[in-house]
Amino acid sequence: MRLVVIGPWKNPRSNVYWFRRRIPAKYRRFGMPAEIKFSLGTTDLEEAKILCQEENLKLERQWRANLPGEQPTQLTHLQIVALAGELYKETVTARRDEPGPPAEIERLLREHAKRKRPPIGPLDPHLYMTFGLEARAFLQRKGIHLVGDRLQSFIRSFVEAKELATQELLQNAKKDYTPNDKVAARFPEYKPPNPAKKFDVLWGEFVEAKELAASTRKKWEPYFAQLIRRIGTDDMSSVTEQHLLDWRDALLASKASRRNVKFGYIAAARAFFGWAKNEKKLTINPAAEVIVTLSEKKKKKKVCQSACKFGSDSFLM
Repeated sequence: MRLVVIGPWKNPRSNVYWFRRRIPAKYRRFGMPAEIKFSLGTTDLEEAKILCQEENLKLERQWRANLPGEQPTQLTHLQIVALAGELYKETVTARRDEPGPPAEIERLLREHAKRKRPPIGPLDPHLYMTFGLEARAFLQRKGIHLVGDRLQSFIRSFVEAKELATQELLQNAKKDYTPNDKVAARFPEYKPPNPAKKFDVLWGEFVEAKELAASTRKKWEPYFAQLIRRIGTDDMSSVTEQHLLDWRDALLASKASRRNVKFGYIAAARAFFGWAKNEKKLTINPAAEVIVTLSEKKKKKKVCQSACKFGSDSFLM
């Protein structure tokens, strides 16, 4: 892949280097800012150059991986507060040894209070416009994608955590390093959400475990490619029984025969998801109760054809 090489940015309002880059149009979604920037947390130029390239590579990978149908991360209220707590801890830790002059930190707190106060209208849209850029940058570094009310909830917690961290740094700058246990205890322990169960990874393990023949792989892989396109994600933990039922019904409504749907598409899904559930790769088997029935008339016709063929062969003998 062609990687855009960028260098650290010297923010005139900070004594540390920052990461700064425009978001390519093909990765940008409605409501997203045109640029992403965040502090690298260091005043050393050489270290900043290395960190800048590392963060740039992470972003490129995330953007490319999420291009086709990125699914929002499902976080509870507790997880959102805990995630904001990570910002609080990281901010304090990064500047604890050298918090800077008290006057400078007091200025930052005044500026923060001014920024979070809407001049007119509701609070949430104002916070999104003012702090959304840096909040999204933080989420991207954590591999989290939030939308709607979950994103609004996180931005509110993000703004509060940022203020609490700056207040603690002001305390440190005034030569007071008394632990703020009460503030730290406000944030529960952050436990990252379960990682996505990507199809390519599970499929490779399935093929190896079952010693799948090359002909079977060639036949089944297009089935799953079609399913992934239909549901818009390759995270197999997101596949539900309803997804598969809708897929089955769409196949039956197409030119595919019931027999091909039953012994081809659905058989492949039942084998794959059944293995994943048995091996604890997935918590459920969404294909367990997805069936395709064949008419009794066709079954009898098939039996008759077999019997007639057997009788004819016996006569010839």
